[in-house]
Amino acid sequence: MTSGNVGGLPLAVWVKICGITRAEDARAAFEAGADAIGLNFVGGPRKVTVATARTILEGVPRERGVVALVTLDPDGLEASVHQLLAEHAVRHLQMYGDVSPKNVGHLVDRGYQPVPVCRVREGELVGSLKASVAGLDADDLFAIVLDAHALDQRGGTGKTIDWEALARARDRGELRGYPPVILAGGLTPQNVDRAIQIVRPWGVDVSSGVESSPGRKDHQALLDFVRAAKGVA
Repeated sequence: MTSGNVGGLPLAVWVKICGITRAEDARAAFEAGADAIGLNFVGGPRKVTVATARTILEGVPRERGVVALVTLDPDGLEASVHQLLAEHAVRHLQMYGDVSPKNVGHLVDRGYQPVPVCRVREGELVGSLKASVAGLDADDLFAIVLDAHALDQRGGTGKTIDWEALARARDRGELRGYPPVILAGGLTPQNVDRAIQIVRPWGVDVSSGVESSPGRKDHQALLDFVRAAKGVA
């Protein structure tokens, strides 16, 4: 996976299908043209065990993009998760929990590419961004996920961010110096093209917006989402 610039719209927006819980959904995501899938080791209805994740990863070619959603404790990454990711050359970590400069630096030293998450509170975009990367070296970060803030829920909420406010912040130069933006929160096959036109993110991230039920992806919705995001008629 490669990253690009925050300031403009890339030729093809990077697309991640998050909350994959079944091998057949991983295959469908890549067949639809997604650039990456997300495996959730954090919590909620889309959380996978190490055993389930291993089954999914065994069916994914190593050149395919995989992002692991992980909770960092004061000692860093859970040993069993680290072992699995190392076995399958998964290097991208979407981080929750103790996202401290020390932990992130240690992950970088181990070859990981960290992806912090900014849970945007209404009317507090810039403050939320600053808080999410406080003390971190932007050069160490693959990208930053902007998601809607929700109490006791980390992603998959179906709630959108204020796209217009994000666009205004970009136009004022307030996103300069941050890693490439991956837009998440409430995206669907019906609204992702509009979100991209307004926000001009480097990438987009969807979970609940392409599901038939929590953790089970609708394969037609996957295809429709990727085509809409990448501008394929």
